[in-house]
Amino acid sequence: MVEDPDHTVRGAVISGITKANLERLDFFEGAAYDRRVVRPKLLTKVGNEKGEGNVEGEQVITESYIFLDKDWLEDKEWDFAEFRRDKLKKWTRAGYVFEDCDPDQPASVNAAV
Repeated sequence: MVEDPDHTVRGAVISGITKANLERLDFFEGAAYDRRVVRPKLLTKVGNEKGEGNVEGEQVITESYIFLDKDWLEDKEWDFAEFRRDKLKKWTRAGYVFEDCDPDQPASVNAAV
């Protein structure tokens, strides 16, 4: 998400996040993002992907990560289907494996430490 008063985004408001969870999220997002207070309006009815048919409800106060350097972004609207198809595996590091490991064989735990 980037700061832009003329745009809206569809997302999720998550509750029950602990201080430890936030510290991990801050570390994961890194210096490219800033956690800021935002005031989204909850949807009482969700429309299509273009937002047609959305019905807004109450406004809440929460926090979100704002991307700081717009120059790093593509000059187009973010497309969830494209992200899931082309980029999700790289983003979640699903293709990363340890050296000399077979990515098709699950790891096993031999001992607890």
